[in-house]
Amino acid sequence: SLRFRGVSRLCGDKGTLTHYRQVRIERTRQLLAGRVRTARTLPERMVGLLGRRSLPSGEGLILPSCRSIHTWGMQFAIDALFVNRHWEVVAIHPAIPPGRMTPIVWRAQSVLELAAGAAEQAQVRVGDRLLLEPSVVS
Repeated sequence: SLRFRGVSRLCGDKGTLTHYRQVRIERTRQLLAGRVRTARTLPERMVGLLGRRSLPSGEGLILPSCRSIHTWGMQFAIDALFVNRHWEVVAIHPAIPPGRMTPIVWRAQSVLELAAGAAEQAQVRVGDRLLLEPSVVS
């Protein structure tokens, strides 16, 4: 199954991409992204961020049960934060340009895709724990 039970538990919803969450860095309480969706179904995962011209600052996409991503067919660079089942950051791949693939991050359980530069701007570090909270935007 492509579902990751930890995301359902942490996000607290059983819906689709229309449910938004916000992500904070536990260490600093800084908001990393205020409008984050989770790609749960196979079609949602396959489409991901394809077809978009950009990923606005403050938006993101969670890919549960994922240890590697690609940016083939994308038109913009992204940051990828690989997290374990406790939502601790185990790897950061900043500003991945279109047409690339990350190495497999074996310790990862999920990936958070963000606008390029978001991880550096928020000063995310490997080892930081991310907190998923209900979003104040819909």
